[in-house]
Amino acid sequence: MVKLDPSELPPPVARALLARGTQVPPLAWHEQPNRAAKTALDELKSDAALMGREAIASGEMAAAARALLYLWNGWPAEAAMYAHGAAEREQQYIQALTERQAGAYPAAKTAWQQVGEHPIFAELAAFAQQAIPAKSSGPLKRLRDVIDFAGQWEPHLFTDLCDQAASGKLDLAAEELVRRLQCCELELLLVHCCEAATGAKLRRARSAAPRPAAPAPRRPATPAHTPAKPELTSDGPRKPRPVLKPVELESGIGIACPKCRAVKMVPESRRGATDTCPKCRTVFQVPARPAASRPAAQP
Repeated sequence: MVKLDPSELPPPVARALLARGTQVPPLAWHEQPNRAAKTALDELKSDAALMGREAIASGEMAAAARALLYLWNGWPAEAAMYAHGAAEREQQYIQALTERQAGAYPAAKTAWQQVGEHPIFAELAAFAQQAIPAKSSGPLKRLRDVIDFAGQWEPHLFTDLCDQAASGKLDLAAEELVRRLQCCELELLLVHCCEAATGAKLRRARSAAPRPAAPAPRRPATPAHTPAKPELTSDGPRKPRPVLKPVELESGIGIACPKCRAVKMVPESRRGATDTCPKCRTVFQVPARPAASRPAAQP
């Protein structure tokens, strides 16, 4: 599991979640359906049985948790059926996940618009900032830049990233990161639903993302007083080459248009100013730099 300690979950939920094993699953979960997990979920006739309790606080959120477990184990039709009994926002969220898993990316984006903001987005954005290397490039860098700039999760960009991964446009390392982000998203949403269904808080895992690789050892610096040796040529010693000073360029950052979600790169100096979307010509305000958040206290 990426973010979650399964022992904190209700036992029936933990068993259904672990039915896939501990490895990161493929991009499309329905390509490897788990029939044993489906049978076990079918046998849990009541929400109380699923939550491992005599009574629950919210049947709607228990239905959402059951739908997520069916989706996770590769049964999208059953997930869609149980999602109809979920709370409205979670119903739209599960629909967005189901459409994205099926490769219906425009329909998934439409569902994201109905979801709007969600309580798990902040923690999901923090995981993405830890998991995506700072020196990454291409679509992964674009997603991280937008998250760093806006300080929030961007589901539309991640949907595009899933599309590129499914189309084979990402390398293996980038695709695995996409699969890990999908796992983290489902786990966070499942915890959110279980907490609302049972009325009890669950603990998160302490380590959420892979540790960065150790930096390479530095070469010993050349003493400042050591003169550089001149290069020899047929005409005699060559004069030392002049040292060119690096040109400082103003860094830019991507920001998603609030209307059409197209991403535009704007310089850091534009924070707080107004700008225009090159696609739909919507005028919007570039967000100011978010305040630095304090590190969460360890339990």
